[in-house]
Amino acid sequence: MRFNYHPHVTVAHEVADDLLDAAFDGMADYEAAFDVDEVHLFEHGDDGVWRPVQGFPLGDAPTR
Repeated sequence: MRFNYHPHVTVAHEVADDLLDAAFDGMADYEAAFDVDEVHLFEHGDDGVWRPVQGFPLGDAPTR
């Protein structure tokens, strides 16, 4: 895989190193919090498109 996946916030990619460094520095104090009641499994097709495969409810989330 070109990029290994891990949970993240994408700030920038495929930009010059100096622009990526500037984005990194500019976001140094960035924090986020949010509730999550479900995670989804996606599959990357041969056509380059990500498609949802299955959702996984978390905690007391209702089953869909």
